Amino acid sequence: MMAPEFTYLSQIKCGRIDWQIKVRVLHLWIVPNKSIEMVLMDQKGVKIHAIIRQAHMHKFIKMLKAGMCYIFKNLLVAQTDPKFRATHHNYKLSFMGNTTVTDFVDDKIPTIDYQFMSFHDITTSGDEKYLIDVIGHLIQRSDTKGIPKDGKTHKLMDLILQDLEGIKLNCTLWDTFAEDIDVFFANHNQGESVIIILQYCRIKTYNGKNNITNSYYGTTMTINPKSKECEDYKEKLAMRDELFTQSVSHISSQRSIFISVDLLQTNRMTIADVVESTTVANGALLAKVIEIESEDKWWYESCVTCFKKVETSGTTFYCLNCDTMVMAVPRFRVQVKVIDDTGSASFVMFDRVIAQLLGRSASDIITGLRKEKLIGLFPREFDALIDKTFLFKVDISSLNVAKKWSVYTVNTMSNDDDLIQQFRTLQSLMHLDDEDDNSVENNAPQQDDNLKDFIIDCEEVTPSSKSLKKKTAEDVQDYNLSDDGATQMSSTKVLKKIKIENE
Repeated sequence: MMAPEFTYLSQIKCGRIDWQIKVRVLHLWIVPNKSIEMVLMDQKGVKIHAIIRQAHMHKFIKMLKAGMCYIFKNLLVAQTDPKFRATHHNYKLSFMGNTTVTDFVDDKIPTIDYQFMSFHDITTSGDEKYLIDVIGHLIQRSDTKGIPKDGKTHKLMDLILQDLEGIKLNCTLWDTFAEDIDVFFANHNQGESVIIILQYCRIKTYNGKNNITNSYYGTTMTINPKSKECEDYKEKLAMRDELFTQSVSHISSQRSIFISVDLLQTNRMTIADVVESTTVANGALLAKVIEIESEDKWWYESCVTCFKKVETSGTTFYCLNCDTMVMAVPRFRVQVKVIDDTGSASFVMFDRVIAQLLGRSASDIITGLRKEKLIGLFPREFDALIDKTFLFKVDISSLNVAKKWSVYTVNTMSNDDDLIQQFRTLQSLMHLDDEDDNSVENNAPQQDDNLKDFIIDCEEVTPSSKSLKKKTAEDVQDYNLSDDGATQMSSTKVLKKIKIENE
């Protein structure tokens, strides 16, 4: 009797249904009331996406298990989803009612097969339609936040991962993935590095930058797993201890993912509206940054507990708010001059806004300046602000109204072309200088807690009459929960001298 003929996955093509394949189910997930999804791999290491539609789920759901090997016979060959690709195979397989399943053992097919994508490739050329594998160490995380969506409240957490090349990557975790991080840190030794492996996660682009996020059902996440991949990573990370951050710090929980919604739903204003407002409010406006006014005051030392500005005495720091000596970290405070066709004004952007825009922390930039022996020089990263039009959400606080304070705090900002075009379309704006008579609601803004700290010392924050010479830059570079198949550049400018205190 002749042995049955098996087909390698690389040979799969459309036009036949009598395929017989020997594969391992590397990954299996269920999209409720819709489908069973699988990633299959054969002895040659070729992978293919397979799907069991709702009509056949009841037949196969108890027969299949991730990690096991099977012989599948009689399969439809279908085209892949153009917006969701679990593998790079040109086709996917679909189970039929007469598809047969037979167990078998094959040690030649590994039970886990990671194909880690480098952070460089993700950030420069990552394709949103493909599921990818990622490994990196966690350096920052936000608090878990409840986000209403589709009539439900979803949990959300922001992470910043770093790889062994020092490249950082923003990561958004939803629901059980965010909960898993919280559970882990409830018993975590703060002195240990945190290695995270995400498999079958998705790339999402926001503000021209690629980030990653888990999908609804298909992603898997392991934290400090006892695996060869994790141990190898830890060893390499330990060798770079002096160059890489291994501790995990806290980041703001404000979601960049919802910036677009926030900006589009905020009432439109002009700079004239902002300056002449007699009520506490906030507004969205398009304006161009023409100058940086805080050239020698672009950062400050802040308390690690309350983030307030601290008093510095040598290498010690005193926090008036906490009334004690504290540890301090640098935080951004960048004041700029902006202009539209109705006027000009001074806007101030604090740490959250600038760090999110540049993708770097104040500490990172200062460390880089010291490492490159550029102490006293103006950071080239800020070139990305000059001569660029941004969509701002600006707060008009009681200090602006009652005290006539002439510096307005930026709550949110974006230079995303698509978002700006959406705003222009929504407001019937074809150009920045179009007129609009929309009124401003008395919406109480969320004033940055640090603003009052700087107003106490007016000489430090009053817009300087000696503003920084206008600079130019040639180049600068929404999340939704995914379906799971259910479906810093800077120009070469002359650096400015500024003062950076030695730590």
